[in-house]
Amino acid sequence: DGSLGNIDDLAQQYADYYNTCFSDVAERMEELRKRRVSQDLDV
Repeated sequence: DGSLGNIDDLAQQYADYYNTCFSDVAERMEELRKRRVSQDLDV
């Protein structure tokens, strides 16, 4: 919905939706977050 929240809560929702392991989703989301932060710092 666009509101700020906890990345773990979102990862859990995706893991449940796709019927996959929470840790796999959480790790990938953390990689994406780090990439975004890095891009923001470069700008």
